Amino acid sequence: MNIHPEYPVYVWRLGDVIVENRTLPAEEEFCIYVNGRLLTRLMTSPGAREALVVGFLAYSGIIETPADMATLYFSEGGSCADVWLTADRIPLVEARLANPDLVRTSGRGRGVALGDLYAPSEPLSIAMTPLTPAQLLAMAHIVEDTMAHNAYSHGVHTGVLFTPTGEMVATMMDVSRRNTLDKILGACLLGGIPQKDISW
Repeated sequence: MNIHPEYPVYVWRLGDVIVENRTLPAEEEFCIYVNGRLLTRLMTSPGAREALVVGFLAYSGIIETPADMATLYFSEGGSCADVWLTADRIPLVEARLANPDLVRTSGRGRGVALGDLYAPSEPLSIAMTPLTPAQLLAMAHIVEDTMAHNAYSHGVHTGVLFTPTGEMVATMMDVSRRNTLDKILGACLLGGIPQKDISW
């Protein structure tokens, strides 16, 4: 996680306003092009850009695995990704891009990606093994360890994916909660974990 230099901020504490120096998380505009057309533009933290692209496209139904991308290029400086799909995926993305209502900026509020995510989802069909209090506490400690930057940057979201038995699979940080989940999904797919084996 890239951290900017310290900035003076006003803090309300115990009835007094004081000035403290705080670091701020880096945040950059990032765009994803698919087959030469703009798919989305979002704000994100630097780092894990390949995982973000793969996760975003997979979550949106554009790809199922990284093998569905024929090529993936990043612009100089990494502010844009240019994805070209394999031939069998082209009809799907062309149909989606033809409907402007399905292409929106991701983010809070009504900003969603490729469809209305407020529609009810089907329940997960997975048999969960009950976790012991000791396992839950160990998982909580792992999450705390991965949130080390939050004490300094204030506002970085951390996501951790565990197995049903409590082992950590992947962890990512981003200024956006949605981007954090996309990065985790992308990292899993790049690591060879099938999407059907990833439960949220």
